[in-house]
Amino acid sequence: MQWWLQYWPKDYVERLTTGKEDLGQLYYIGIFSILNFVGVFFNGFSFIFAMRMVVNSARRMHKAVMDRTLRAPISFFDTTPMGRIIARFSTDITIVDTQILGMIE
Repeated sequence: MQWWLQYWPKDYVERLTTGKEDLGQLYYIGIFSILNFVGVFFNGFSFIFAMRMVVNSARRMHKAVMDRTLRAPISFFDTTPMGRIIARFSTDITIVDTQILGMIE
């Protein structure tokens, strides 16, 4: 899009000084609008794609942590306080939910 903003005034001035056919300002504004629309579309698409990746990774991680915790030996639950287990779950899921998206972009 910046390319177009650099090209627009150069082409417009060149057409005015050389006597070439004047395309009019609506032509340049139309191209600029199309480029903006395409940029917004691809930005939105990439955001949705990234969000789906984060949700899927959070689901997989939560399932893996839950499976491993439920399959742990009883001695693990005897020696580890329940609060520590819950805190670990919430910390890991919070990290996935908040920080992974920033790492992807």
